[in-house]
Amino acid sequence: VAIDLRVVADAPLVVQNNLLDAELSIDDAEHPFRVVGTDQRFGILGRLGIDRGVARFRSATFDVQRGSFIRFTDEARIDPEFDVRATTTIRRSGDFSVPQWRITLHAFGNSDSLRLETQSDPDLSQEDIALLLTIGMTRAEAQQLQTGSLGQTAALEALATVTGVDREVRN
Repeated sequence: VAIDLRVVADAPLVVQNNLLDAELSIDDAEHPFRVVGTDQRFGILGRLGIDRGVARFRSATFDVQRGSFIRFTDEARIDPEFDVRATTTIRRSGDFSVPQWRITLHAFGNSDSLRLETQSDPDLSQEDIALLLTIGMTRAEAQQLQTGSLGQTAALEALATVTGVDREVRN
């Protein structure tokens, strides 16, 4: 059975799960959005724009920027190509004298080759951004805790265990 089904939507497509809440729209300005192939093997052709969205990673909530998209170009399988940019602000408390960082995440590629790039303002290394998003502190802050009292070191280890960082680093 051959399939060539054009998909249209009057309202945004809604995605809601533990990682993403987003509204997507079919962008058929250049080509219609289609499901094509056979009942044995099918694919998707077309482009989805991300109208609004929120992505979650650990305790950080990223606002997905307009202009991000997902494109499908393979008639034989569902293989999305994506280019998504999202931002978050990391604050430790309501006190504005405490350091804060604006983190930008750029995820792009396809299911076979996902690439992630991060930036921060003020500027941090990739390692510091990963630590900040995962355990809530930079390498310098973690080292400062390690040189502190035994109680502070135990607190850091407990934090790592509770957040699951200890398992991720070991595996």
